[in-house]
Amino acid sequence: MFARVSTFQYQRGALDELTQLFNEAIIPANRARVGHLRTYFLVDSAAEQAMVITVWESHAALADGERDGFYQAQVGKVQHLLASGVARHVYELKAQS
Repeated sequence: MFARVSTFQYQRGALDELTQLFNEAIIPANRARVGHLRTYFLVDSAAEQAMVITVWESHAALADGERDGFYQAQVGKVQHLLASGVARHVYELKAQS
């Protein structure tokens, strides 16, 4: 399994709309992707920072979303609420509980 971790800072006052977009648009879109296992949306509301972790069955499934523009389209859904760019890293999942 592989995980993509995306981090960003969001605009003051944007957390409710950001959360709604994740729940109503981004998470359902991820669920529809072949190979998607989980999406986590984590926030540090005091610092107005967020982290999104998506878990995929394979590196190929994760990479398909980069290659076909899916990942970029999801970022585009929330771009207007961000106060920074999005940093992303890919990790191989070696253990879980």
